[in-house]
Amino acid sequence: MHAPFKKRLTAGERLLGTILTLPAPELAEITITLIAPSKTFNVPGLFTAAAIIPNPKLHTQFNLMLENFALNSSNIFGMVGLEAAYRGGEEWLEALLD
Repeated sequence: MHAPFKKRLTAGERLLGTILTLPAPELAEITITLIAPSKTFNVPGLFTAAAIIPNPKLHTQFNLMLENFALNSSNIFGMVGLEAAYRGGEEWLEALLD
């Protein structure tokens, strides 16, 4: 699922709404939601994304795959930037949407 958000919600509500409004609750058990601030907040230089995986078994398998392909590293600038964007970027995002 990939689409811009059209409803007037906070950044956190948009994110959680996408995850929690799946057509059937059982889909959450087989769903991996990938997020990155690069599109919404226009910060592609962070080179950072996150995976939201409610199912612990699927989460473990995902982490193993990341390790096997050496994709499990991150940078402190990207992690801090991702958190800052989702926690404090709402005012900027609202101005952009207006």
